Amino acid sequence: MNGMDDGLLRLVTGLRPATLDQLADDGYAHNRDSDLARTTAEGPRRPSPARRWRQIRAEPGRTRRYLVASGMAAAAAAATAAAVVISGVFPAGRPQQVASTAADAHRFLEASGAIAAQAPATTGAYWYVKERSFAPSVTAKNKSYGAIAATTSENWYGQVHSRGTSNEDVSFSFASAADEARWVAAGEPPLSTDGNSFGSTKPWTRYFLRMGFGVPGDFEGEFTLHQMQRLPATVAGLRAMILRMWNGPDETYLKQGTRGSARPTYNRFLAKWAWVILTGPTTPVTKAAIYQILAGQPGLKIISPVTDPLGRTGVAVMETFLRGESFYLVIDPQTAQLLAITTHPVHADSVIPTAGGGVTVYQQMGWTNKIGVPPQS
Repeated sequence: MNGMDDGLLRLVTGLRPATLDQLADDGYAHNRDSDLARTTAEGPRRPSPARRWRQIRAEPGRTRRYLVASGMAAAAAAATAAAVVISGVFPAGRPQQVASTAADAHRFLEASGAIAAQAPATTGAYWYVKERSFAPSVTAKNKSYGAIAATTSENWYGQVHSRGTSNEDVSFSFASAADEARWVAAGEPPLSTDGNSFGSTKPWTRYFLRMGFGVPGDFEGEFTLHQMQRLPATVAGLRAMILRMWNGPDETYLKQGTRGSARPTYNRFLAKWAWVILTGPTTPVTKAAIYQILAGQPGLKIISPVTDPLGRTGVAVMETFLRGESFYLVIDPQTAQLLAITTHPVHADSVIPTAGGGVTVYQQMGWTNKIGVPPQS
């Protein structure tokens, strides 16, 4: 399989079903009611207009021990053993090229889950996310010239106070030299950074009483910082919560359908949850659980190696929805951290294309204790 050791892969695949799944499910059986009640007690919130900008666009903390379902300590020990094997599958440095098959995607996601479970459980006053986004740009006369705006944003999510800064490090590129030549010939009209003619290229900062985390299940619903931290810590618990939210009241989706959207497919719904969990203030065991759930989904493929616009190498997990639309999660095989997301096709041994926009790169995520101060590492 393109240089990958079949024996090691079989061992990785065998570790989790025999230990992690059983222990996680046993623990969840004892804690199911409290897991779900604790997560949804407050319920999703409708965002205020001031907070909606974050959803449309898409620290060193003190160590804390999380009280999770029984059996997770043993599961962590099993994950440690798995991580040793995984290091043989993805050695330090450039990942080996992996065939784009569903079986390979299953193995890679299983391995990523075991790695994610080993991350230290830390916390702080604010969850920090720094991302660089690539989106189409237009002029004041609504002409695009094939231009792409690259901007950096930083967000500090707190339980009471939050801050968002956008339009940092603005730069523009063009889909082709011909597009740029047309723009120059037109007199280099100013370009915007948000895809419409009203955009500005100046950095701006806003303060909020609280920025919620947009989660699927209620279309524009929000979870608070504490709700995200208390998402179910087991595979069975997280799967049950996601399924219950996907099977929510029909009228929720029918109302949205009147505005052009219908109930999403489960795969699309799950992919959105994976994105929210992997970029949010969730515990290592919750991140591990979403990887395990994704590993069980049919039709996934992986493309490796790929390079994000910042030059980092990762593995792209591809999910195809109805009408051929695909969504890619680009994951670091060494740390199981999300590097980027994109809706544009990616190819092995290539840089993720930014022409056309639709690419977000995650530069840094973590806990900090002060607004304006990123994590130290």
